[in-house]
Amino acid sequence: MKTQLIIADADRSAGDWAALDTTAALTGTQAVEDESRDVKFVSLLLRASARVEHSLNAILVDWDLNLLQYRVLGAIVRDEISAPGKCAKQLHVTPPIVTRAVDQLYAKGLVSRVRGSSDRRAVTLSPTLGGVKCFEKARVRVDMALSAMLPSGDGGERYRLLSHELTRLAEVTENPTRFGCR
Repeated sequence: MKTQLIIADADRSAGDWAALDTTAALTGTQAVEDESRDVKFVSLLLRASARVEHSLNAILVDWDLNLLQYRVLGAIVRDEISAPGKCAKQLHVTPPIVTRAVDQLYAKGLVSRVRGSSDRRAVTLSPTLGGVKCFEKARVRVDMALSAMLPSGDGGERYRLLSHELTRLAEVTENPTRFGCR
């Protein structure tokens, strides 16, 4: 790049080139600082995510659930998702992960599974009465815990900002080429 500039601007003085080099160095420094800031942000996000998961798992022990089981049960109860594949898609996990969680929920009597009559591979999920009660009781405690963890006291502005930025981050990671990444 500097060679091209020298050919195009052969009459520049040494001071001009020093100024250009300083500008390039500052631009490079800014890029490193931006990258460092991004790495720190992702690190903080991962750390926060792990702490939230740990805290919620500690709460869910009272119902003999882990966070994944709670999320799957919630998709079945609240969102009325009856197909394991749709549940996996909504929760952004793979179908085998949902299958394992459903197996565990089934063993606890919280969900029922009905195989299709024409296609034995097709499974319809539905919550049992015990599953609905369990989810509703756990949801109240999970909601209270999340409310305590999230920003408040400013009319919800920090929550809205955080929610907006996390939604944008999710969109970028789900479709990186749409946002000019990769």
